[in-house]
Amino acid sequence: MTAQETIAASQKKLIYVGGLDENVDENVLAAAFRPFGELQQVLVPKDQSTKRHRGFGFVEFVDSIDAQSALDNMHDSELYGRVLKCNFARPSAAMGGGGGGIWAQQAAEEWMSSGVVPKSADEIDRQIHHVQATEAKTMTKTNQ
Repeated sequence: MTAQETIAASQKKLIYVGGLDENVDENVLAAAFRPFGELQQVLVPKDQSTKRHRGFGFVEFVDSIDAQSALDNMHDSELYGRVLKCNFARPSAAMGGGGGGIWAQQAAEEWMSSGVVPKSADEIDRQIHHVQATEAKTMTKTNQ
């Protein structure tokens, strides 16, 4: 198997899961995806400054057939009242550029170190805007 075939095969085992409620952690995400097959790893990246997750996570399956089944069943499903958006994740080299200041840079570095990023830049932008809006509301409440 060539390096590209190995990468392609591993990509079909790793699912990006967006739209996570703030109460979803790695254990909850694993429990939601475990019925579809054996899990290799579950990751819910956290913001370094707030220690809260960013509204997305990654689920890696041992078998690509199980990952496809999970993707087919979990995309647009509901978890903790939020609709999940699931896609196969891509390697970090596909990420490209983007703005967003230091927060986005830290997120990009964490994604790169994990070897995956969400499937589209639009998904990344939606997650960033959601977190920024949530943080702005929190700061407004704190300052009142």
